[in-house]
Amino acid sequence: MARSFPPAPPPPPTLSITNPSKSGERWSNSVFTVTGTAKDNVGVADVLVALNGGDWQPATTTNNWTNWTAQINLIPGTNVLQAYAVDTSGNDSITNTVKLDYILSATLTVGTNGDGIISPDYNGVPLQISNTYSMTAMPARGFGFVNWTDGLDNVITNGATLEFVMASNLTFVANFVDITKPTLSITNPKTGQKWSNAVFTVKGTASDNVAVASVWYQFNTNAWALATGTNNWTAVLALTTRSNTVKAYAVDTSGNVSLTNSVSFLYILSDRLTVRTNGLGSITPNDNGALLEIGQTYTLTAKAGTGFAFYYWGGGVPMSVNPTLTFIMASNLTITANFKDVTKPVATITFPVTNQKWSNSVITVTGKASDNVGVTSVGIQINNGGWAEAGTANGFTNWTAANLPVIFGTNIVQAYAVDAAGNVSLTNKIKFLGVLAPASLSGYAATVKRSGGQPNVVVTWGDSTWSQTGTGNDTNADDYCAGSYTYMQTGPNTAVLTNMDIGMLSWLGTTNVTTVNLTFTSATSANCAWTNENDSGTGTMTFSQVSNLVPASLAGETIQTYESNGAAGAVITFNTGGTFNETEGGGGTGFGTYTFTQYSPTVAIIQQDYSDANDAGAVGYAELTFTSATAGRAFHSFYQNPTYGSNPDVKGLGTFKVK
Repeated sequence: MARSFPPAPPPPPTLSITNPSKSGERWSNSVFTVTGTAKDNVGVADVLVALNGGDWQPATTTNNWTNWTAQINLIPGTNVLQAYAVDTSGNDSITNTVKLDYILSATLTVGTNGDGIISPDYNGVPLQISNTYSMTAMPARGFGFVNWTDGLDNVITNGATLEFVMASNLTFVANFVDITKPTLSITNPKTGQKWSNAVFTVKGTASDNVAVASVWYQFNTNAWALATGTNNWTAVLALTTRSNTVKAYAVDTSGNVSLTNSVSFLYILSDRLTVRTNGLGSITPNDNGALLEIGQTYTLTAKAGTGFAFYYWGGGVPMSVNPTLTFIMASNLTITANFKDVTKPVATITFPVTNQKWSNSVITVTGKASDNVGVTSVGIQINNGGWAEAGTANGFTNWTAANLPVIFGTNIVQAYAVDAAGNVSLTNKIKFLGVLAPASLSGYAATVKRSGGQPNVVVTWGDSTWSQTGTGNDTNADDYCAGSYTYMQTGPNTAVLTNMDIGMLSWLGTTNVTTVNLTFTSATSANCAWTNENDSGTGTMTFSQVSNLVPASLAGETIQTYESNGAAGAVITFNTGGTFNETEGGGGTGFGTYTFTQYSPTVAIIQQDYSDANDAGAVGYAELTFTSATAGRAFHSFYQNPTYGSNPDVKGLGTFKVK
């Protein structure tokens, strides 16, 4: 038969004390809260706590004894704390025991007066009553230790280390004192500085490791006085002539006194010198605006600039021509160094050039002038005439002298320049040849007075063509002609003119070459002698320049002609394409082609080739002498049956207007 055993008993609960966590902990309050944990396989029913073998007291829980607490009242010294748990089946846990020391203590108050530290720092730390402790006072940089005092300012010890027995309401104070002197400096004036005003403001700075309380100064032998400000301080002084001394020191809030700083400076009667220059130059030293001591002797040296020379010293000093000036400084003194321009200007003649030939009765001379400062005038002379002043638009960089009279033969032009300092340039001289024969006849007109009582004629020239017209009521067809020409100077006052007359107005198609020898008696007049295959003669010619009045074309224009008696003649319309339409004064009409040729600035010839039934094959020539751009004199020749060398069938003199 098998043997049976009773069932194993259930395990007891377990318990632990978490506060205090270990035996031997110290506590300074009489009331202590014990905490712990408990657990069981079924459930904990209660936790009991006992102190120093006293009665067991129930603990409390808020989470079924997983955590429990119990409040106990300690006794001074060692306290034995015990606790165990009971489960719902009445099983007890093992009893847990912890020892806790309850120490009587108080909070120590430790303070400092001044800059320093305490080691160890027990301020606010609970210390065990009746135990002995010690603290050491250590001053900060710039401070020194004085003594320890209690809360009633009673001195306890002068030693830096304090030993004491802890008691309730205990207070200690470590006293430190500032032992660092402040520093002071005078920033204005600097030693040896010169001052010209009677009132001066001394300035300086002061500093301290704690704070500057005041700054004191002494001026010369006066009593010490309090300055304005501390870290940045000032003092207003009434200076005495020449040497002045200011002293100053600073005091900090602990009564420490700085070293005394001292500065000596000069008060001199002075004024600012004004130095000026007149002309180009420099002065050494450059004392313009400098503050100089009145009554003292100084020296200035003048140096002329390029093109200038030193002239003299003037202003508030005696005049001196020595470049080095020694003077005594005075109030409101102005000194002027005068420099004189010694560089001559330069004048050149640019027109005419040497040996140039000039055929006009007057000439415009041009030139250039320059100077290191500036040209003020240019004198000009031609031949033995008086000196005249040239004109300029740019300060004589370029100058002009117009309408100077030219003589026949050698002419001498002279010019010189003057600058602002009165310096006169060398006189420039140019020789040129005055010739009476013009270099060209282009653009000229000449009235020819023929000997033998023949009527005057007017000749005008273009570049290579010429024209001749009668004057007054001259109706001689031989006096109206045009053609080409050549002209050549043969001497200063002689020339040969060759005119080739193309017959259009007198003998149709014939060529008459006339050679004219000219001897000029002035730039505008000449004696003449001419020869050709039909004629010869002499006379005089008076020349003038004329403007171009002839239009470039008559295309699109209409001309109204008038008879010499003023009656209206033909009206001719010139079409583009070289055709014309004509209405005679008597009512007849005509048409055909035309050419318009300019022979001189004032004369042109119209050639009309008729193709209408009445005048087919006829040719008309009209020489137009323009007295304005739209009007003038007209001489015409009409060839009904034109053959070489024939005389015109009709000729006439009148006027015209361009409508």
